[in-house]
Amino acid sequence: DGVFVFFLGNDGHAYAFDGVTPWKLTEVIRTTMESANTAQLAIACGAYCSKKNQYVLSFPTGSGTTNDLTVVLDMNLSAIQSDDYNTKVFTKFSGIVPSSWLEYAETAKARDLLFCEGAADSKTYTMYSGTSDNGVAINSYYITKSFSTEDTERHKRWYELFVDAYQSGAWLLYLFYATDGQTSFVATTPATIDLTNPSTLPFTLPHVIDAGFIATNNTVYIGDESRYIAIKYQISTLNQSFRVFKSVLYFGFSKLRRRYSI
Repeated sequence: DGVFVFFLGNDGHAYAFDGVTPWKLTEVIRTTMESANTAQLAIACGAYCSKKNQYVLSFPTGSGTTNDLTVVLDMNLSAIQSDDYNTKVFTKFSGIVPSSWLEYAETAKARDLLFCEGAADSKTYTMYSGTSDNGVAINSYYITKSFSTEDTERHKRWYELFVDAYQSGAWLLYLFYATDGQTSFVATTPATIDLTNPSTLPFTLPHVIDAGFIATNNTVYIGDESRYIAIKYQISTLNQSFRVFKSVLYFGFSKLRRRYSI
């Protein structure tokens, strides 16, 4: 939170460290914390929510192997070092089984606290809002840094992008680019490349070491001039992941094109 580092100790208690002293936060709810399955504390997860000035911790109880109990420390009710610090600063949540927490904010918006349920649910929820993705695919993407070449400006024409990629399902990989620091991305032509089961292709790639899907017809056109360029790779398919093994950008002023490995 800018003042404390929060962590779960091996003794099953949550602490806040201010750089000098570790403060045992959960001493005042000792009975609750004694229900923790200390053999499974490695799966516990937590996060600080700056929007509400709260620390959230989820952990397994009894003989459980999922994070079936969540405690929330509300630091608006009492300072951690205050003599008034007691059980009123804590709230317990059950009925949710977070496997991870994340504080997330879109541009110019307040930060929301998200959590992901375990494999039995596999959904992402926004804490305190009552909403989830409800199983709808969430766009997952990777954006490169803005980069340039050492050539003079008249050679800064970006032609094509070759992508050697892998995805865990036979879906589409979306490709975009942005020039000279622009925040809005433009789709390439075509806007996607197909990812197909390698067993149906006449060749295999050594780096695909597990059952997966590789890109075919994997060259797209850009055809733009700029000093700098950034590339965005995106999927929008539920429960899928992707990797980009190699991405080569072709550029130049004449037909004698050069290449730049991203």
